[in-house]
Amino acid sequence: MKSQNNNETIGDKIKQLRNKQGLTQDELARKANLPYTTLTKIESNVITKQADYSDSRKNSKRAWD
Repeated sequence: MKSQNNNETIGDKIKQLRNKQGLTQDELARKANLPYTTLTKIESNVITKQADYSDSRKNSKRAWD
């Protein structure tokens, strides 16, 4: 899903925030209670639909706290 303001996807934004926090994909996946493979697919834009990861959204928000 592309942002209306630019060409950045949600996967791009997650990767940017993860790197800013100094987390590996494995660390963020564990904090967000997501399978590592799901996070890698989101960050690489293999999973792009809101419905594909909306159930995990509340868990990933906790990972940034």
